[in-house]
Formats: sequence, C-alpha cells, structure tokens
Amino acid sequence: MNPMPALLIVHYGEIALKGHNRKWFEVQLAMHLASALGGQAAGPALRYRGRLGVPLVEEFDPEKIYDAMSRVFGVTYYAIGRRCERNIDVLKSRIVEDLRARSAPPRSFAVVTRRSDKMFPMNSEAISREVGAAVHDTLGIAVDLDEPDLTIWISVTESDLLYSLGRIRGPGGLPANSAGRVLSLFSGGIDSPVSSFLLARRGAQVDLLHVHTYRTNAELVEDDQGKKILDLKSALDRHLVGSRLFLAPAYPFSIKAALSLGEKIEMILFRRFLLLLAQAFASRIRAEALVTGDNLGQVASQTLSNLAAVDFDLSLPVLRPLIAMDKVDIVALAKKISTYDISIRPYKDCCSLMSRHPRTRVPVELVKKIEADIGMPAMVEEALSLVESVPCQSARKS
Repeated sequence: MNPMPALLIVHYGEIALKGHNRKWFEVQLAMHLASALGGQAAGPALRYRGRLGVPLVEEFDPEKIYDAMSRVFGVTYYAIGRRCERNIDVLKSRIVEDLRARSAPPRSFAVVTRRSDKMFPMNSEAISREVGAAVHDTLGIAVDLDEPDLTIWISVTESDLLYSLGRIRGPGGLPANSAGRVLSLFSGGIDSPVSSFLLARRGAQVDLLHVHTYRTNAELVEDDQGKKILDLKSALDRHLVGSRLFLAPAYPFSIKAALSLGEKIEMILFRRFLLLLAQAFASRIRAEALVTGDNLGQVASQTLSNLAAVDFDLSLPVLRPLIAMDKVDIVALAKKISTYDISIRPYKDCCSLMSRHPRTRVPVELVKKIEADIGMPAMVEEALSLVESVPCQSARKS
C-alpha cells in the first residue's frame, strides 16, 4: 500500500487552553495557514486534538513551506510528516521507509509519542519502544534519549497515527487578527517596528501611524529617505495581515512649539501631541488601543514620570510591549524580522529634531497648563485633517 501524501503537521499552544471559542481560533489558524501555503496545500486543514494537519501537494517545495510557516502566528511547532492508519506495524514500516530514503541518515535518534486518544491499546511509552526497536534493528541507528541527532515525533489521534522526522519551532502567539485592532505609533527607528510585530503576534490587527517632518505626505512618499518608512512597512507585511500605513505631517505642532516651548519640555509635549492625535484617529478606524515602542528608562522621555505625563487622561489603553526588554534583545528581534537594517538607514524622524536632553520628570499639572497655553486641541484637529493612507492621494496624482 502506498503511503498517504505528505502532511504538514501544525501544533498550537495557547489555542488549546481556550474554552468554548477554541474552534473559532482553530478556524482562524486554518484560514491563515491556507493563505500562507497557497499552492503548496492540497486541501483544507484536518482538525485533530491540539493540532492541525494540512495535506500537501505531491511536488511540494519544502523551502516555500518553511518560509510560509515562519510567519503564521499561532503555530508553536510544525513538521512535514505523514499520517497512516491506526496500526503499529504499518507505522513502523512507514517510518523505516522514510528514514531509509534520507540521503544522510541520522547518527542517533529518539522517539517521542503523544497519545491524545487514550483508548488506543498501546500507551505512549510502548509505542516509542516498539518504533525505536524497529528503527534500530532494521537500520542500525543508535538510540540516544538525551541529545539525539533526530527525534521522531508520533501523535496518536482518534482517526490516524501522525509522525514526522523532526519538527521546527514556529513563531507562536495567536492567529493573526483574532484579538481586535490597534493603532501603532510608527517611527523610523528600531523599536516601533518590533513593538508592532509583537502586538501582531498576540493576534492584534495592527495599523500604523507615522508622523513626519515633511510638508506633505506625498513629499515623504516621493523622497529617497522617506522611502525608509515604506520599506519598514513592506518588511512588516510578511507578518502583519491586513495592516495599513497612515501618514500625517508634524508641522501643526512643530511650528507652534518652536515659538512657544523651551527645549527641555518640547519632547514631552510632542509625545503628548502624538498620543492625542493617535487617539483621535483611532476612533475613526475603530482601533481599541494604541501601541508605542517605549522602553522604560531608555531615554529621558521614557522615565515613569514622563510616561505618566503624556497619557494621564487618555480614553484608550497605551500598550508598550517593549517596556521591560533590554535593548540588545530588541535589536536581536529587529534583525530576526528583517527590520533592523532598514531602521538604521538615515532619516530625519521628528524626535531627532528636538532636544536630546529633555527633563526626566515633567509634572502632569505642567503638561496640562502648557497644553492650554499653546492650544493643543487645535493642533491635533489640524493634524487629524491631514492624515492619509499610503499610497496618499496627492502622491498618486504625481
């Protein structure tokens, strides 16, 4: 009997802890798997307890599958394996055949069995022992339970036996767009792309708002340095499903601030302006929270006092996924998601044009007073009227 077609075996983690809505999360994950795999999938996902199985076309491309799976949130582990009938002798035969077909046999191996169907007549230990003995006796490969060159993974389900020769860690998290919409304040630096990625990995649909120093949004789109923001968005598009980029010029604030604010307070008031603008725009796109790349104590504007001073009365929560991370870890993640090399390219962010030495403790009462003095609501309203999605209308006309 010919073996069944190859099966992409997908293990999920947190979804298994869901209650009555677990099926909904499984459906979301299956939908994103189908979209990412494209022509590599031969049919819809099969649902097993704690995992999904996607049949693969006969001439599948492993590299395309690995690339697709690296960006499907909700996947804890995955492997290209097979399923077979619930017969231990057939299972042993299939595994030995697949190992024999490998161009480079492993130096050592171990077998790990998970039995979701407790009614199967053999327990996990007995299955692992029998399969291990068959592999060792037939192919002469050494058994190493501590540091094997290859681990054979077996799953006993209610309908099939699944197996794979090894497995790969997935990106984890929750299925894309399963946790509501957020609006991320998106700069050209290292931090905000990483914070946007982390919220997307938790299932949020992430839209991006970038406030810039150009006179118009079209000028940013057409400028060589401004292309950095578009390139960062493109890099994140590998991970963010359905994300949109919005642009807004900063001049409604910066013109007034240059005349009214001292350099020690300017940065704090600008961050306040950004959050108020983001909150106002979030209501238009039905975002339920704001996201920033703040990292506690990284710069003077990100002390506890100053963080409290900029969002003391906001109606939306401000999510700060990087708040407790070390910078070296943020950089490592930026490199992993391919945004780091883009983030370090030259670009005049709004923050780079302001004082690098703001006060580390700005009282909330002072922020309130200055806001009233400079007419912050009018600034926010003017900037809000200038927000455009990319590609912006004026750029399309050029």
